[in-house]
Amino acid sequence: TIQHSFGGFEMNTVEFIKRYGWEEAKSTVNFFSGIFHKLDENENVIFTFQIDDLKQLVDAWELVHNFGGLKRAKRILKKAYTQFNTMVSVVWNDKPFQCTIEQLKQAIELVESVK
Repeated sequence: TIQHSFGGFEMNTVEFIKRYGWEEAKSTVNFFSGIFHKLDENENVIFTFQIDDLKQLVDAWELVHNFGGLKRAKRILKKAYTQFNTMVSVVWNDKPFQCTIEQLKQAIELVESVK
């Protein structure tokens, strides 16, 4: 069944993350491709969505996570705007990360759409 669209993604994708969490979503992306069907204990389909849609959300979450989480990523983005930068970079857990302001902005918006 087709679900209502939310932020460009089927509601099923967002609801899947809300119900099972980001780590389960990441694991699902790593192990499956194409169309994903999540079944309940009676083998009824409770979620159906494209893995590529879930991957976009997981990639956004990972980018925000690499910038220190949602609050920190928002602060970094705000600071970058005030300095008129086009790129943002950070070292988090001894690893450097870099992306464009627009990529970070979009990632933040996607992660917030799951709240």
